[in-house]
Amino acid sequence: MFGTYSTLKVAHESDNVYDKMAAVYGAYDNTRALINLLQMVYHNVKHYFQMQIDMHNVGEVLASHFDDFGQKVMEAYIRPLKIKDSVPKYRISIQNVLNDWAENDELLIAMANAALADRRGDTPENCRADLLRKIYWIQECYDNLERDYLDEIDAQVRRYTRAATQKIENLTNRDQNIRGNLHMVLTALSRNRRAADLVDTIQPVFRLYEQTCLSESSLWYRKRPGKRTKAAPVLVQESEADTAAAAKAAALLRSEYGRGAIAAYVQGWLGESDVCRSEDIPLKNDKDYVMSLLAVLTGGDRSADFTVQELDGERRENGYAIPELQISRKENNE
Repeated sequence: MFGTYSTLKVAHESDNVYDKMAAVYGAYDNTRALINLLQMVYHNVKHYFQMQIDMHNVGEVLASHFDDFGQKVMEAYIRPLKIKDSVPKYRISIQNVLNDWAENDELLIAMANAALADRRGDTPENCRADLLRKIYWIQECYDNLERDYLDEIDAQVRRYTRAATQKIENLTNRDQNIRGNLHMVLTALSRNRRAADLVDTIQPVFRLYEQTCLSESSLWYRKRPGKRTKAAPVLVQESEADTAAAAKAAALLRSEYGRGAIAAYVQGWLGESDVCRSEDIPLKNDKDYVMSLLAVLTGGDRSADFTVQELDGERRENGYAIPELQISRKENNE
């Protein structure tokens, strides 16, 4: 996180276009590496969860929890993500820099030319599209990083810690009560291979079931699909293309949903203002909804008279839902 933030901040404060282009590709690679790291940490926690099941000694459980898990997972990865490389600490700054670059068409063109010179694409248009894809992908990843990865890792760590605590309590239980006596009986039965007949005797009373690996999905069984029956084949007849209908549909798209129609719709939303938001966009019918989506898609084109910025949240009206938007008139077209 800090490396990505530092690279983008230095490039943003610099006037070198090549540095900005390289910073976008570097942030993309760092974000992919961060996601791979978070996936590895999640599976490492599950690995220690499974290792704990096979431990029958208090010392082994404590050593695994404090020495191995505490140092190799908590101190090495999870603790830095909470303090030094905190996602909430740097997420907004990273997204603000990328938003500024994505909204600056002249800068994007210069960055695309720098990417073309660096052989990252075959045409300036492809380089510009690739830069925008990477910028939007990074922004989306940071929006969902806490929910998709960090919260899941925290929940897995809590489950592992709770299981380790309960394991230590069971292994150190020497109380002369029903719980302690039952624990001693079950422990003795599990270690004595000759106790199979005794287990069969007490199984109906205690409802004991053989379990080789305990986890949150141990009592789950995969549903087996039934056998498929052969049915008579169905002949599919190929219908001839209706050229007249295709031409009519194409003309409808060019007339009602073309760039001119979209620009006129946006001009109606803006009126005399230079900026409008989602609450200024009427959503009375399907055409209003489709036009709002087309405005978002065409807002990033250089030939468009406006720019579209997606904000957090969404707006709902008459059963339609669109993201929170800010549509601005371009200065050179005022």
